[in-house]
Amino acid sequence: MNECLEQAERGIKYFVLSSLVAVIFWLFQPVVYEERTLPLPCWYPFDYKAPFIYPLAYFLQVIAQLQLALTFVTNSIYFTVLCFLLCGQFDVLNCSLKNILATTYILMGASRKDLIELREHQCNADDEINQYFVAEELHINLDCIPHVLTPATTAGTMNFRDAFHCALGQCVDHHIFILNALRKTEKLFSMVWFFKTLEVTFAICTIAFDVVKSTDDKSFLQVLSLGQYMILVLWEMFMICYGGEIVYINSQRCDLALLRSPWYLHSREMRAEILFFLLHAQRAFALTGGKFYPLKLEKFQAILTTSFSFYTLLQNMDQRN
Repeated sequence: MNECLEQAERGIKYFVLSSLVAVIFWLFQPVVYEERTLPLPCWYPFDYKAPFIYPLAYFLQVIAQLQLALTFVTNSIYFTVLCFLLCGQFDVLNCSLKNILATTYILMGASRKDLIELREHQCNADDEINQYFVAEELHINLDCIPHVLTPATTAGTMNFRDAFHCALGQCVDHHIFILNALRKTEKLFSMVWFFKTLEVTFAICTIAFDVVKSTDDKSFLQVLSLGQYMILVLWEMFMICYGGEIVYINSQRCDLALLRSPWYLHSREMRAEILFFLLHAQRAFALTGGKFYPLKLEKFQAILTTSFSFYTLLQNMDQRN
């Protein structure tokens, strides 16, 4: 799981720093231009430009905007990290499914010779690339397995069918755990991302229209601040859609992981259980926005297309007026 966290942290730390820099850059524009204005234009029942009142009002707005930015950033980061961790759990599950016969042999108390022969049958599957999302499979030292060290006391504790049922049952429980975690994630974030998608779609088109329309009326720093905001909005939406994409892809790998095991060595004893698992493991899980559309990279592309369409519409309406 450390690999998942490291991969998630690579992009997240830059996103957090960029968000804070953009917010601070926008908040301190009045100071740069030496204007006695507030970052957010609003009405107060008193003269906020009065001595001692203006610094206090300015400070409160800065704190409020930083808290708001951190709230939105934390929400997106939590979702993205959760998607990476669940994909890491899929890697662990896929490794267990691929080595399910090895687990069965160990539960049976098979000899070291049998385990070595089983490993030789699985060499072809080990050569396949992109089997896991981020995990790396390591070969265990067979001399460290307890029943190999003390074969007299642990050998032959289970027959093959009971041992295979036990090994497959652990994988099924793990799969159910991951799916339940994904369902809870979907329930928690589904409506949030639905409204987030609408907000991002209209925000991009209005920001682009505002920058193009009033470039002459705005200073360079104001235009740069709007550009930073648009980039961060797109970055955040890309993180959300990418998290849904990797979950969708990794949720379909369980059946392939089981087929990478040398199941043909015991096809007669395993056939019914394997077919039953494959039937249920082939269903992909898609995180959605309000149950209307899946959160995938195709949706991110659709957001850009829709925003550009609205931007073109606003430009045409402005030219007519």
